Amino acid sequence: CTLRTQCHRGRLQRLHIARRYITMQLLRQFGLVVVVVAVGPTPVLGGSNGLAQKPPMSWRSWNQFGWYITEDSVLSAAKGLTDITRSINKMSPGTSLKDLGYSSVGMDEGWAACPPKPGPFPHGRDPRVDPRASMPRQAVAAPFPIGGGKTAMYHQLNQDGKTISPVVDQVVFPNMSHLVDQIHSMGLKAGWYLNDCLSYCLSLGDDCAPDQCIPGDVKAFTGFGFDNLKIDGCSAQRDVEMWAELINKTGTFSEIENCHNGANPTKPISEGGCPYYHQYRSSGDINNGYPSWVSNAQTVAEYASSGRTGPTCWAYPDMLMIGVQGQTPDELHQGVGPWTDFTQPSVIEQRTHFGIWCVLSSPLTLSLDFRNTTAVESVWSIISNVDAIRVNQDWAGSPGGVFAEAPNTVDLGPRVPLRGVAKLRAIPTEQETVVVPTWQAWYKPLSPASGGGVAVVLANHGNTSVNVTIDLSDIPGMGPPPPPLSQCNAQFPVDLNDTQCLGLNKSVGAGSEAACCAACDKSGSACETWQYLEKSNGYAQGCYIGLIEKCRASTDGWISRARGKEPVPPAPPSPPPKFIIYDIWQQTQLTGLYPKLTWPALASHDSAFFTVKSPLQ
Repeated sequence: CTLRTQCHRGRLQRLHIARRYITMQLLRQFGLVVVVVAVGPTPVLGGSNGLAQKPPMSWRSWNQFGWYITEDSVLSAAKGLTDITRSINKMSPGTSLKDLGYSSVGMDEGWAACPPKPGPFPHGRDPRVDPRASMPRQAVAAPFPIGGGKTAMYHQLNQDGKTISPVVDQVVFPNMSHLVDQIHSMGLKAGWYLNDCLSYCLSLGDDCAPDQCIPGDVKAFTGFGFDNLKIDGCSAQRDVEMWAELINKTGTFSEIENCHNGANPTKPISEGGCPYYHQYRSSGDINNGYPSWVSNAQTVAEYASSGRTGPTCWAYPDMLMIGVQGQTPDELHQGVGPWTDFTQPSVIEQRTHFGIWCVLSSPLTLSLDFRNTTAVESVWSIISNVDAIRVNQDWAGSPGGVFAEAPNTVDLGPRVPLRGVAKLRAIPTEQETVVVPTWQAWYKPLSPASGGGVAVVLANHGNTSVNVTIDLSDIPGMGPPPPPLSQCNAQFPVDLNDTQCLGLNKSVGAGSEAACCAACDKSGSACETWQYLEKSNGYAQGCYIGLIEKCRASTDGWISRARGKEPVPPAPPSPPPKFIIYDIWQQTQLTGLYPKLTWPALASHDSAFFTVKSPLQ
């Protein structure tokens, strides 16, 4: 280690983590249950080590740099996250993005040495179109031997003739350990990237088998001092369970990102559905355009609605494109530069992109070039919005989802709006048309620690301005609670535990609201009272009353009398509830209380981002 203080701190941390790991393994071996006592939501042991209780916030290189990364581009990101020269609204001077939670800097594809693609251009890219293609790289004439007559793209057999290690490009990353030390010295974690995609190499993937190469990759990962790891799906090291177990055995507890390296969770986190990683891609690759962002955002819903995203294991629709300039180079866009036939997304579109990711509880992974001051300044108020970040990091037991949307749809065109040569060389899925509701509204419940209520993002996907009104009591969790069963008993006195209703109680259970409604819904003519009240007084209250009528009718011949009986008039309707509104984009509280909100002309691809809470909260 080059920084003694940092190394000493790292040794202490590894010792502490090793003890923690051994304790956990003993508990698991003897079938004991780990109980964690905490203030707020109870942490869950997931991802094999319990990390990532909140959506990870970081920077990673791919979206802006593609495989054109160097030590300098990674260090510039670390400096960008720790820069204190820019002011952050609602924060004291001297605050950095790191202080807001962006705690890690990670590299993506491009660190490995490999034999290049054949042809007239370096690594398959024309430097006349994209000057970055002329960057120097380590010369590799042929694939590396890994023993047994086999070869690999970026792994090689070590001198001991037994072990295999990844090969770092010494031109672009001359001293990986020193780079990691520098990142650590800034108070940041360092992230690596393995099971590489190799879009600049002779082959897109590496054929080295998991049991051959993962042990050496893990040894290099911990040897260099990395903290977090993104595992891609292009090469043959596709065993995320092996990755997690081998890394944990080293005493380095790492946050692991599963980028298509095996299946996503198939059951809830609470049932052990995510044991080996901490975040996973819910979508295909993101591209730098509004259609791609909106399309990817839709993929989180199936995981959010089934308990498969939350603390320790987060679904995310790929890294953020906020501040990214141009289109990311792709392995099949050979010779096409990042600015060919490309329209840069507007700042308004990028703000909507960020808001949706926040309300989805998605990990927030930046990728912009902090050396481009113009790009940074254009989105600084977005990526440093402490209120938006607070929504993203908060957890009240559910990630929420879409609660309202337009009845009509809009065709946003292909996921990647390419033209000319770029379109001819595009991946077929990039040309799939994106059709979504003209507008959508997402919600996310907020914890009492954050003031309670809900956060809402309303996004206009249409190509023109739209008028939208939202009744705030329609937001899940913000409407009036259903009347208690005691209120129904007051109108139709009956004891549901009475022996006369024993048969009914056996089938639905006394006081069980869900079963009550289900039984009542199927009761037919015996619930005419319920049918009347369902229309005039709300589903829940009418259901309870109808169940009581059914009970009476089934025991003492009330069916005929109930049909001709006038139901008890419902109570006068209460005035609509009013709420406190906080505008997250403007970072200000609206004056007054509101039963509903109207946007008379929400611009194309613009969004409203706000919190809603009761005055009583």
